[in-house]
Amino acid sequence: MIYHNQDPLQKAKFLARASFLAEKGKDADLTELRSTAKRTIPQNNIWWSWCSLMAETIGDFPENVARDVKREILGKKKVFNVFSGEETEEDFHTHEMSDEEMSDFLTKVKQWAFSTYGWWLPSREDPGFEDMMREYGKRR
Repeated sequence: MIYHNQDPLQKAKFLARASFLAEKGKDADLTELRSTAKRTIPQNNIWWSWCSLMAETIGDFPENVARDVKREILGKKKVFNVFSGEETEEDFHTHEMSDEEMSDFLTKVKQWAFSTYGWWLPSREDPGFEDMMREYGKRR
């Protein structure tokens, strides 16, 4: 059953059903329906421009910066291997994010870079954004 939790009645039905199942000790499979709007190409371009800018600053490769920044901000996700039965961890991938998740991630990256290293990563509305995009936006 799909519950549309923006609707107060649907939300109440969902909470009542979840409470009932929990009180009865019933197993339940909860699947979160995520936004179908994937991260946008402009968001991806900003992300890789920032990674290139940070990589040049520290003398490394953008791919390494991307990996390590994602680990710093997002951590790793647990993945269950259906064949071995083992649970492992793997990195998050921005191509799996919705546009809303990517926007939140970019905000966190910008805040982290400034608070940790004092690096200013320009966003669309900031001075220097167009210069950054000209310099780093076409490398990938």
